[in-house]
Formats: sequence, structure tokens, C-alpha cells
Amino acid sequence: MKQAFFALTFALVAASANAQARVYVYTAADSSGIVDDASKARADAVRDIVGKLRGKRAVTVVDDQGHADLTLEVLSRQFEDVGAATASRIPGTGVTQAYANKRAAIHARLRSLNVDYSTEVVGGAPGTYLNAWGSAAGDVAAKVEKFVRENKDKLTEAR
Repeated sequence: MKQAFFALTFALVAASANAQARVYVYTAADSSGIVDDASKARADAVRDIVGKLRGKRAVTVVDDQGHADLTLEVLSRQFEDVGAATASRIPGTGVTQAYANKRAAIHARLRSLNVDYSTEVVGGAPGTYLNAWGSAAGDVAAKVEKFVRENKDKLTEAR
């Protein structure tokens, strides 16, 4: 009886692992081979997103694009203005300090390799967060997972 239960449990776990969408995350290198701050920021975003995706149940991160159902190309990682600046008075000093409203934003292109579909995914977090880039990467990962859950059958049927 225990063996039958174990075999059934193992089969269900194996089946659910096979149903996961496989995602390859990367950023394109500059054709000149030049490494600059923007390319370093994109590489950091790739590492952050991969770390966040590894905790998601609907996806498996793969190291080879040939084994992927989806690719996620990081296009940019930058602070973006999101509106008017806010001001606050520093108590006891008579000084008013202005802060620009910025958010940490990661722009990526999600592309299906099994069906003809691609879309832009933007993850963001308030620029005042201590771990703004990690939060923005988590936002991208959550959006990818939501997309996979909503479209799993189409994404995995062509394997």
C-alpha cells in the first residue's frame, strides 16, 4: 500500500514538473563586445529575475535556449520618472527637501518558441525601496508566472 502511494505521488510530481513552462532568461550582448554600465545593469537584472523565477511553481528556468518554451530577454534596467516631485520639510530645520518620484524599472521581451507570440513585460518598484531592483525583478517574475498559468496549455502542447 505504501509503495503504491509512493509511486502515485512520484508520478504526480513528475507529471507536474513536465507541465511547467521552461524559460530561458538572457540579455543580448553588444555586437561590438563593449561592456558598459547599461549592459552590466541588464546582466544584473538577468541574475535577479532568474533568482525570482526559481521560486515559482509554474516555470522552470533553463540554461539552454534550445530547451525553452519561452525566452525572456532583458532589454533595459533603469530608473524612470513617474510624475511630479514631492517635497517634505525637515523638522526643526526650516528646510524643505524635494524628491523626484522615480521607480526602478526592468523592461523585457517575453517570446514563445512554440506559438507565434511575444509581448513586453515591465516590472517596477518605487525607487525609494531599499531593494528596488530585486522588487522590480520579482514583479517581472510574477508577471511571467501569471502569463504561464493563463496560457500553459498553448505554451507546452507543441513540445
